[in-house]
Amino acid sequence: MNTRLSLIAIATITALLGAGCSSKTSENKIQPEQAATTKMEFDTQYCTAEPQENDIGSIVYPIAPAYWNMPHIGQIFTALDCKNSDRANKIQWMKDGNYTAGVTLSWGDARPSEEMRSLLKEIGFTEITPGVWQNKAPISLENLDRLRILFRNSQQGEMLEAEDCLDCG
Repeated sequence: MNTRLSLIAIATITALLGAGCSSKTSENKIQPEQAATTKMEFDTQYCTAEPQENDIGSIVYPIAPAYWNMPHIGQIFTALDCKNSDRANKIQWMKDGNYTAGVTLSWGDARPSEEMRSLLKEIGFTEITPGVWQNKAPISLENLDRLRILFRNSQQGEMLEAEDCLDCG
């Protein structure tokens, strides 16, 4: 099975089973094969689209295909891609410009790049295993933006197997 099909299969399973912390991925989430092709389409699908309520009553903002495997911070990363910090600050678990639910990032058996490990340490993550990193403290929007940029400019997002919140249930 090629990588693209594997990613699509994982996205489908995640959407069906939920995104952890008793939450489910958004019903309106666009899968990687449905990515917007123009800036106008991107803005319509991700930057100006209204958030939706999921099955457990959480408000979920659209997640861009680049962050399909990040059901929590992917909402914030997408808002930052839209250059809309006001929208990012409206996302659940954002309080006073900080993401407060904690984060676990898992690359499974893979190990994040040296650049990624360095940034993760700098912004407060702890290495649980070589492929699993966790941050229990609030993360500023500025540091989330730094993390987003590194995910966007590297293959770290493609290698990431899972993202989950720690204190969101």
